[in-house]
This record gives sequence, C-alpha cells and structure tokens, in this order.
Amino acid sequence: MKKRGGAKTLDVPEMRELFADPRTWTGLGLVVKRQGEDSHFEIVDGDVLVEVDLMPEGTPLLCRLGSLAGGAGRGLWRIPPVGTEVALVIPGGDLSETGGDPLIVGVLSTGTIDADLNGDILLLVNDKAVKIKSTGEDVIVDAPASGKKVLLGGGTRKKVARMGDDISHGTLAFNFAGGSGGATLSVTYTPGDGSSAQSLPTGSGTITLNEEIAQGSNKVESE
Repeated sequence: MKKRGGAKTLDVPEMRELFADPRTWTGLGLVVKRQGEDSHFEIVDGDVLVEVDLMPEGTPLLCRLGSLAGGAGRGLWRIPPVGTEVALVIPGGDLSETGGDPLIVGVLSTGTIDADLNGDILLLVNDKAVKIKSTGEDVIVDAPASGKKVLLGGGTRKKVARMGDDISHGTLAFNFAGGSGGATLSVTYTPGDGSSAQSLPTGSGTITLNEEIAQGSNKVESE
C-alpha cells in the first residue's frame, strides 16, 4: 500500500489541470471469489482487502474496504459477500501496481432489501452472528417513548442474557411432616441444561433453580 505524504496547497494551474483529467476516478464493481482461492477477502496489516471485478470490463482489482465511522479501532464493518455490487473510488484513476489502492466506499443493495424496511425504522439484518463490541464503556439501547432501556455493563446494572448464561428462577422450597399414616413427599428437579436430576432430601430444605437461555430465544426486555 502506498504511504500518504503531507498535503500541499494546490494553486490555480494545478487545479485546472486536475479537473481536466479525463480518467475515471469512481466506478462500480462486483465482489468475486477467484478460482483456486480459499476466500474472497483477506485481512492484512489492519486493512480488509476484497477481490472485486471492475464493471463492465471485469478488470480484477484488490480493494481496501472502507467502514462507517471507522478509524483507530472504531467503526462498523461488514465484509461484503460474493456477488455484492460495490461503489469504488480509484485514487488518481491509476490502476497500476504503483497507483493507489482502490477503495470500497459503498455497498449497494443489489435487489436484496429486506421486506421489513420502511421510512420509519433503522434496520440491521445479517444472516449470521451480529457482534457488538465496546472496548471501554457500556452499550445502551434506549427507547424513551416506551420507557424501556437495555444496558449491558458491569456492577449492579441490568444485563442482557446471552445463550449459555445462567438465569436464576429463584428457589424451590418444601416442608412436610410425617403423620399417623406415615405421609411422604418426593420432589425431583431436572435442570433444563441437561445436567443430572436432583432429588430433595427428607425433611425441610431448599434447592436453587438455574436454567440456561434456550436456543431460539429471540428477545430480552429490561426496564
């Protein structure tokens, strides 16, 4: 990748020559997987490089992936899958190996807009895992109109449970006494996580009930 030099002020003749340049500085491309390659992208020195064919000629390019509000470990990233149409910026219009790296600056819907999208919502859709990572502070989802707030953090703050986390259902208590007829009571608790069943001992006592979030759980609300 080319190293960036210090910026300099353009004078009028330089600007006139720049704007008169007939080369194409932008273009549309199609994300592809090259024959014989294991993947259509690679991560090198903190950059995501994606294989793209410049349309309509089909010129093969290796493009750096831009991100939304990115920089210094911050941003929103999604590597576009094969078949995605992307908008490109080509620094200097130079596609030679000594030119600048072509940049992916936008990802087009390519006829795949979700049916739930409308003018009133922000929709995040992904066919695989969605990961939200905060390296310093809490993650807060706030819906003032409904009065609901979900806060993922430490201390005494309420948390959103993840699959595999324990969720306490309180305790199961019992008390019984034998009568003249020799009354008995048997209680068995079988956890939902597949562990062994537990039988309560004779007499009085308590047992803590712990369950796990089951696969297929689709929402957690916290107020």
